[in-house]
Amino acid sequence: MKVIYLWAGLHLIILYSVNISQEVNFNFYENAKYIKTITFSEKILIGNINFLDVNESVGILVTDRIAGEVYLFEESGNFINKVSPVLCYPGFNWRPIFSKFDKKGNILVINGGPWGFRFDSSGNCIGPMDISFLPPVHLDFLSNGQLVGYYNLDDGNQLKMMNSIGEKLFSFGNFPDEYKNLIYRLEGGGIVVDKHNNIYQVNVINPEIFKFNSEGQLINSFAKFPTYFRHVEKDLKQNNPAQIMHELPILLNHKTLVHGLFLYDENILLLVFDNQKFFGLQFVNTSGEYLLNEELFIDQPVLSAKKGKIYLLNQPDLKNNFLPNPEIEVYEIMEINSK
Repeated sequence: MKVIYLWAGLHLIILYSVNISQEVNFNFYENAKYIKTITFSEKILIGNINFLDVNESVGILVTDRIAGEVYLFEESGNFINKVSPVLCYPGFNWRPIFSKFDKKGNILVINGGPWGFRFDSSGNCIGPMDISFLPPVHLDFLSNGQLVGYYNLDDGNQLKMMNSIGEKLFSFGNFPDEYKNLIYRLEGGGIVVDKHNNIYQVNVINPEIFKFNSEGQLINSFAKFPTYFRHVEKDLKQNNPAQIMHELPILLNHKTLVHGLFLYDENILLLVFDNQKFFGLQFVNTSGEYLLNEELFIDQPVLSAKKGKIYLLNQPDLKNNFLPNPEIEVYEIMEINSK
């Protein structure tokens, strides 16, 4: 696997070009049932699907950073709308980073400054976020419309509870001091909210999941280290981006990071690990019980997971010297011991 490091503001995004040794048994495909392939309408040309979110009642939300656009599709792949403030808010500097549905199906796009814009479930404008709102690395929504963001800030890492327009209510969270520079610089880890408004958060450097209530109080934490997990041994020393780019590949060589956290089903979390040569999947219920009898390996990162389905990216080959739109392959795990 070729690893590419890309700066986005102060944060480092790790991109992957998959070319993995066949020594790894990608047993995900033996343990998952293929459901379907979503082919998007050719009325829209998609450069890349950098972020994907799904709401079964509304559709599929695609963030394409190459084109600088957000698209709303039916789950069949039929085009619904381009999600953009250009017509309703002329002059708005539109540079979408990622987009998500809230619990009611409305849409929030995190933007490259101004930092956010809200839309209804059809992709029509509601308005910008509050001027005090800053872009989180990850976010999710509570049922009352509040949102919780995972922030890497100069004054420390934190989770921030906000109202629906991004005004801060309070901060909370657990961030280990010994890895504060890595956590600050790397995208990874994640945050999700369940139907009871419990909040689950994991840092990029280990698989410990912290469970909070909607008031930010820690309920408990749980972790299970995979057999293949290789700890990062020390924190970054440098602050200069050029020096970090030199130090980081050495520091992360043959080490394991937490790539992402998803709410696979209403009571099941999915943790995705990046081990450089493969990605590992771990399923745990919201009570902290781990659900698989064997470790699962896959040859690419999970793009999204919701309602018992896993969404993977597939890029078809050239056809008549034309590169078709990326596709989404949908799977579900066949046997999960849902304790």
